[in-house]
Amino acid sequence: MDGARFSSPTDIAVWRDWAWWPYPNPLDEDSLLYRNGNGTLALFVADAGNHRVRKISGDIAFDPDSGEKVWSNVTVECFSGRCDPLNNNPEPGLADGKKETSRFDSPRGVTVSSNGDVYVADSNNHLVRKIDQFGFVTTISGL
Repeated sequence: MDGARFSSPTDIAVWRDWAWWPYPNPLDEDSLLYRNGNGTLALFVADAGNHRVRKISGDIAFDPDSGEKVWSNVTVECFSGRCDPLNNNPEPGLADGKKETSRFDSPRGVTVSSNGDVYVADSNNHLVRKIDQFGFVTTISGL
């Protein structure tokens, strides 16, 4: 975990990358029936008060004994927005780039595409921003 506390988390988006059974469905190749329920789950949180986007991630696996899905190896990290471990109180700002140097001003909305790109409503900057899988921020609309 990155050690910081959330400050005014305003939105959350879910992304999952499920594994599939090792054999095809003989009746319907596109059917979801044969999904095994194992994979990776990530929650992206718009942490408005800290001017960051955080990622909570872990592994999901089906537990045959309990019959339930179990979330394990859970981590919380700064995904983008001055993700420097020495800077636990970032100031609002505007900067595209790497997760360590990018800046937001009260991100309030977050969603994630099927390929894992995260889109953020950077409210006080009046922008829509895109974060790739490595935390690199690009402004896509509003300037």
